[in-house]
Amino acid sequence: MTGQHSPVPHRLLTAVLTIVVPLLFAAGAVIWVLSFAAELPDPVAVHWGADGRPDGFGPWQSAIGMMILIALLMCGLAAAIGIRSGRAAATRRLAVFLGLWSGIALPWFIAGTLHLQRGLADARQAPDVNPALWAGFAGAALIAAVGALLVPGDARMPAADAVPADAIRLRLSDSEAASWRRSVEIPGFHWIAGIGGVATVVLAVLGLWRGMLWADLWAGTVGFLTVLLVALGRWRVVVDHTGLTVSPLISRPRTHVPLDEVVQAEVGSISPLGDFGGWGYRVGREGTVGIVVRSGEALTVQRTGGRNLAITVDDAATGAALLNTLADRARRR
Repeated sequence: MTGQHSPVPHRLLTAVLTIVVPLLFAAGAVIWVLSFAAELPDPVAVHWGADGRPDGFGPWQSAIGMMILIALLMCGLAAAIGIRSGRAAATRRLAVFLGLWSGIALPWFIAGTLHLQRGLADARQAPDVNPALWAGFAGAALIAAVGALLVPGDARMPAADAVPADAIRLRLSDSEAASWRRSVEIPGFHWIAGIGGVATVVLAVLGLWRGMLWADLWAGTVGFLTVLLVALGRWRVVVDHTGLTVSPLISRPRTHVPLDEVVQAEVGSISPLGDFGGWGYRVGREGTVGIVVRSGEALTVQRTGGRNLAITVDDAATGAALLNTLADRARRR
C-alpha cells in the first residue's frame, strides 16, 4: 500500500500519554509502597492462586522490580505503536489505552497486595486479593479510556488525485445508486458464544451454590472474555454513497473512510499471524489498521495520509470495485 511515509501526527501528545503519564502513575505506586515497606512481613506474598490465597513468596523488592520492568516494557510497546505507526487516530487511541492501562493496572494492583500485608507477621495470613484485582483493573481501564478520548481524531484529508485508471471498477452510470454489504465473523462464532455462555452460568452456579470463590472468579473472567469475543467477533462492512464503514455488533470501534479520502481499493490476501501478528482489531506493518477475523480474501483500502485499512471479508472484489467507482464519481462532482 502507498502512503506509508506520511508523517505521524500528534507524536508529542502520544508520547506524553503512552510514556510520561503512565510512568508517573507507576512511580506513584512505588512511592506509596516505600512509605510502608518497613511494616511488611519478610518474605511477602508475591503470587496468589485462583482461590485468591497466597501461594508464592519473596522479598518485597522483587515485586517492585517486576512491577517497574513490566510497566516500562508495556509503555515502551505502546509508545512504539503510537509514535511509529499512529497515522490513524484509532491506532493512537489504542496505543494510549494500552500505555495508560499498563502503567496503572499492574503497578497499583501489586502495590495494593503489599498494602494488604501491612502489619502482618506472616504473609500467609494475607486476605483474598481478587476484589482488589478486579477493582484495580477496572479503574485502570476507566482512566485509560478517558485518556484515549483525549487523542485528537483524524484530520480531513481529501485526495488531490483521481482514482488510478487501472483500479478495478464496477459498471455504474452516474444516475445509478448502489451499495454493498457483507458480514464477517470469526470461525466458530456461534460455538464460542454458546460454550462461553454455558461455562459462565455453570461456574457462577458453582460459586453461589458451593461457595467456591475460584468459581466466581472464573465465571467473571470467562463471561467477560465471551462478551468481548462476541462483541468484536462479528463485523459489518458497508460500501455506499458515504464511503466505507466497518463496525462490530456494538457499533464501536467504528471505522469510516469517506469517498474523498479513498486513494484506491484493492483485493488482497491476509495471513493474520504473518501480516498482523494475530486476530482481531490489529495494527500491522507501516501502520495499516487490520480488522482480521480469519485468513484469506480481504478488502484493502489505500487512504490519504497513509491511514490504510484492511478487512478480511468475502466478495472483496465487488466491494473494492464499487468503492473505486463511487470515489471516482465523487471526484468528478
